[in-house]
Amino acid sequence: NSFCTLLAPEATPASMPAASKSDDELRAALWGTVPIECELDRSSMKDPPERAPVCHFMIPRQGYLFLALDHIRAEFGSVIAQEGALWLSHEGQPIAWQHPVAAWLDVLASRKKLDRVEYLMPLRVTVHLAKPPDTVQAFTDSRMARLLVFERLKAALMVRYGSTLAMRELRERRRADYDTLYAAVKNNEPAAFTASRRRLDIIALSLVEHDEAAKDAAGASSGPNTPPPEGAATSGAASANRPGGAAATTGGASSGDAQIPVILHRPGTGKLALRGITASKRSFGAVLKDLLPVELEDLTPEQCYSDERLPETQGFALVQSVAPLLSTPVDALYEAFACVDGFLHISVAFYD
Repeated sequence: NSFCTLLAPEATPASMPAASKSDDELRAALWGTVPIECELDRSSMKDPPERAPVCHFMIPRQGYLFLALDHIRAEFGSVIAQEGALWLSHEGQPIAWQHPVAAWLDVLASRKKLDRVEYLMPLRVTVHLAKPPDTVQAFTDSRMARLLVFERLKAALMVRYGSTLAMRELRERRRADYDTLYAAVKNNEPAAFTASRRRLDIIALSLVEHDEAAKDAAGASSGPNTPPPEGAATSGAASANRPGGAAATTGGASSGDAQIPVILHRPGTGKLALRGITASKRSFGAVLKDLLPVELEDLTPEQCYSDERLPETQGFALVQSVAPLLSTPVDALYEAFACVDGFLHISVAFYD
């Protein structure tokens, strides 16, 4: 199906194209930018003026706030009291740097019980140099950004395929694609990112299929009752000694049942769930009910596959600023709306 036909026109915020528009326009909107207004915390200044200095800039929806670190330092360089780690807050709440901006927008909207993210614009954040809370990672060097971008992608690969060896393959043998992947995130280049990301998925699937074929061949040659050769390593030991370690090979998915990496945000509750879900013929509504069985206890199986959304009196669920129909196939939703970290971020808010 066309990505746009998955959404009714009223499902899309003002910044998104309606369902009659093309998929290219939807992708352009998803890779658009949002306005940021940064105010420097007065305690971070050498001689605090009566009003804290403010800077404005645009940031890609598919980027990360830590990629703006150098820009923020440059803007406030003349008044920052000392060198040190930066961290950000929004209305007194620390901001989780590790999530893409698009996911962070949905979290803020859900926290405020706003089903349209444009009500938040411009996004107002405060820049701090003081020691951050224990729950927040501070950034001292923008060179950390590259590492963090790939760490997020590796986490998604682990959930989706049960292995992170594809990332190692990309880094060591396909360096041009590896560098292009990071540059595309940093420079907001959707076509370059999509091409490199697809190659990464192809590598991951080929490694899974190769592993399956090797296991089948080993099973056929040894027979069901043939013990392993004396001194042979067990599968657990073998994976531990393999490059990448046991964590890189545990729980491998077959090429036909790759999991969809999902992060469910419940703003205001402090709850965040990272899950891998099987998507075969499942709807967005069915997945929501699985993830939130208590809150959605009254959602019937028929409703889970209906052309409706969560009941307006109950709450809403956002995926990249869009409230999808409950009938939307979740694999198509992932294909269209996964963030650059490889996860499908779902932010849910329930009315009191």
